[in-house]
Formats: sequence, structure tokens, C-alpha cells
Amino acid sequence: MTPRAFWWCCGIAIAIKLWLVGGHDLIGKYRIYDDFLFLELSQHILNGDWLGPLHYRTLIKGPGYPLFIAGSYWLGLPLLLAQQLLYVIACTTVVLALSAVVKSRAILYCAFLLLLFNPFSYFYPMVGALMRESVYNSFALMFFGALLGIWYRHHFSVMRGVFWALVAGMAYSMIWLTREEAIWSVPGLVLFALVFVPKWPWQRNSSWLFRLVLVAFPVCMSIGAVFGVMKLNERHYGTAVFIETKSDQFVTALGSLMNIREDGFVKGKIVGPKSERAAFRVSPTFASIEPHIKKRSRKRPNVFYNWTLRSAANDAGYYSDHENVQPALDFYSQMGREIIAACEAGEIQCFDRSPTLQPPLHLEHKKRFPAEFLGLLKRAVWFDEYNAFSPEYQSFADMGMLLTFDYVTGHSAVRKSKHFEAMQPDFDFRMQETKEGLMQAIGTAYQWFMPALVFIALLAHLISMRSVLRFESSASLPLFGLIVGGSITAVLVILTYVKVTLFDVDRPITVLYGLIILYAVISIVSLLPGSREHHLDS
Repeated sequence: MTPRAFWWCCGIAIAIKLWLVGGHDLIGKYRIYDDFLFLELSQHILNGDWLGPLHYRTLIKGPGYPLFIAGSYWLGLPLLLAQQLLYVIACTTVVLALSAVVKSRAILYCAFLLLLFNPFSYFYPMVGALMRESVYNSFALMFFGALLGIWYRHHFSVMRGVFWALVAGMAYSMIWLTREEAIWSVPGLVLFALVFVPKWPWQRNSSWLFRLVLVAFPVCMSIGAVFGVMKLNERHYGTAVFIETKSDQFVTALGSLMNIREDGFVKGKIVGPKSERAAFRVSPTFASIEPHIKKRSRKRPNVFYNWTLRSAANDAGYYSDHENVQPALDFYSQMGREIIAACEAGEIQCFDRSPTLQPPLHLEHKKRFPAEFLGLLKRAVWFDEYNAFSPEYQSFADMGMLLTFDYVTGHSAVRKSKHFEAMQPDFDFRMQETKEGLMQAIGTAYQWFMPALVFIALLAHLISMRSVLRFESSASLPLFGLIVGGSITAVLVILTYVKVTLFDVDRPITVLYGLIILYAVISIVSLLPGSREHHLDS
């Protein structure tokens, strides 16, 4: 296959993918911690007012997704199309990086198709709603693709190395700005640095200092992005805080509450009733919002105590200054200090650990951990719970909110009623049904062959790593497979911790699927004759 034919084939595949996903509608939902919050924040960004007037939800999540929504609007791209184009760019990034080490364009094209038609890149309702996963998964795949590009293309020229480092830095910055659990990416980046920077047999064509600079690029860019957000928040809200729920003050308050162990283990509760009463007794600050806590507790499960605490603080007036978050932070800080002091004085029973947002891991949790970890791994490898059909989903918002969804996203949020459905032309209904049926069939095919492909990839990885460890081969692609595999494991460990301590992870863990496909591609390609990597004895 010639280069021109290869890119023509890729273009045709992209056109087919975009045609298929064009059958999905936008869902407008009034979910104050998710869809509507992102819509609201993106409106303020578009109005040039950063994140708008402060309220108790303004700083609970990173601004990455609202910035993407605003960017799509500025570019004149409908949001759902922009999200799919981002995923196409991520897949292209991986293939361009792999092309430095894989000679066969047929193999590259198969890898591109496998990534492009990942059924969780058009999983519904995720891709139809304003959910961060729609871009977060693409940035994660793009980040690892860019790391691969740094590895195999940096020695061609300084500019190529810098280009790939910039792509990695942009993707890594958005990972940190978009979701709060980006810590899963750190082990992979550290492992990448350990096998990329030192002068190993597979790194002979460049300076270790240059390689160190390239690894530092994504780290520095992500730190710079977070620092920039903090400075903007300081300018608009009086304090340099990134995500308020991860601030030292809020962590001190909620973490100290979760550290009280007056109840012992109580399933489904991170702050038991005895522990809560003990906190009211020893913390006058916390006791001052007791009526609001009790009111809000009736509306939410105990595992969402973080939102209960924030709602109660809002009810008590700590977010009444729309330009200053400091009163709320001072409240959380004082509450936490009082509880910690009571723990240290022995007035209440507490766990011997610093305040943290991670719930205590009881013995009952530890017993469940291995089985739950394997269960999540099975769900990921089997591509479980995939869905492409949209008819049963509809918007849930008043007309004014739906119009706002329309204006900001560039889509008409679906409005389902007998009157509207009667107005839908038959050809449009049949076309949507055809597209979604094709996507569902593709997803079913992945569910059939991905477990076998992952099993083959594991065997291939073990064989290739055996050669590397015996110094029979200088191939480094298997080492990159370790980096991706380690990152997949980190995500699973975090999700397992959440499942055993807080709540069941009922949504498909979509960030994993692109990484699993990438791992399978890298592991299998490392043994194929189309690889340019040479053996020491050849």
C-alpha cells in the first residue's frame, strides 16, 4: 500500500465513522453537577467572564470541558462533531507515532481501524450528553500516542522531538484540567521517564539531557495550565484555588469527618450517624450548619457526603459573596481543625491518618478488593454494556434551558413527545435506525473478538519481554506496552477503591477501552515481521 493510498483509506474510514455518529442526537439535561454546570460555565467563558459569579458549584470540577465546549463554539463546530473529530485526531496521533516503527501500512491501517471504531467512542448516552468522558478519553489516548511519538521520532530532529512533546503536553494538560482523578496517569509517565531518559541499549541516537527535556515538557505544561487556572480563579474569586473540592481546606474538613470511627464499618456510609453526632459535639463550626446537614442528608446517599457538606455550607450563606471563595474555605478549614484537635485529644475515636478524600479502607473493603478488581478488568476486556441506540433517551430540562443547550452546542437538543415524533420524516427515522444498528453491530463484534485479541496480546507481550530481558533484542516497543499496561492497572485500582468504599461503578469505564486497544496493538505489533526494530544478533 502506497502512502497516498494509505491516507485515502484512512480518510474514507473517517468519513464512514462521522456518517455513522451523525445519527446521534444531543440530550439536554438539567443535572446541576454535570451537564448543566458545564453548559453554564461555558456560557460564562464565551461571555468573557471566566467561570461567572461564584456559587457553591463553580469550582467543584476542572474547567477543561467547559473550555472545550467554548472552543468548539468559537470554531463554529457542533459539539458532538468536535468531540468525534478530537477522537479522530487521537487515533491519527497513535498511527503517526507507530509509523516510525512499523513498516507495513496494512498493519498500520488495521490498527487505525481498530482504534477508530472503538464502540465506546460513540457509546450512547455518553456521547449525546454533556459529559467529560467524551473528550477525556480522547486526550488520554492522544497523550500516550504522543509519548510513543516522542520515543520513536525525537532523534530525527530537535523540532520533531519538540513537536511531539508539545502534543503530549497539550493532551496531558487537558487530562488534568478535565477530571479530578488524573493521578492514574502519573505511574505511566514516571515509568516512561525511567525507560526513556537513561542511556539504555535502545536509546543510542540522542542525548539523555535532550530526552529529559522532552519528558519535562508535558509535566511543565500541565503545571503551567493548572497554575494559570489558579491565577484566573484568584483574580475572579479572591483565592488561588484550582478545584475547590481538592483544596487543602475542603480536604481537611471532609477528610477529618471521614476519619472519625465512632461507628466502625457501616456499609454504604462514609460518615456514620455516631461519627456525625460526635463531629457536631466537638466542632462548633460544624454544629452551626447541623440543620442544613440534616435537611440535605435526607436527599442524598451518604456516599455523596461531599455534596451534602457543600450544599449545607451554601445554605448557611458561606457562598453568598459571588466574588470571594475565602469565607467558604475558612469555614472548612476551621471545621477540620476542630475535629482534628478533638481526635488528637482523644475526645473521639479516629483513624490514625491525615485527612484525605479517600474513605478509610476497612477490613471488609480489603476482602472485596481482589474480586472487584477482577470483575472490573473482565468488564473492560469484554467491552461490556456497550450501547449505540438512542430512542429511549430524551432531554430533561425546561424550554429555556433547552434553547441554551441549542445555542451553545450548535445542536438542537432532542425534544421527544408524540407531537414532535409525528413530525419526524420517515426517511430520517429509518436513516437513524440504520446508522445505530450498524454501530451496535460493530460494538457486538468488538465484544466477540476483543477478549481473544487481549489474550493474544498478553502472550505476545510476555514473549517479546522475555527477549528484551535476556538482551536478545533491543526492541523497545514491549517496554512501551508495559507503560500502557501499568496505566490501565492504575485506572482499575482507583475504580476498585471507589467501588468497594463508595458506590458501584455502574457506568462503563470508558477511558480504559482506547488504552486496552492501544496495548493490544503495541503488544501484537512488537512480534510481527512488519516491525522495524532489530534484534541484536541480526
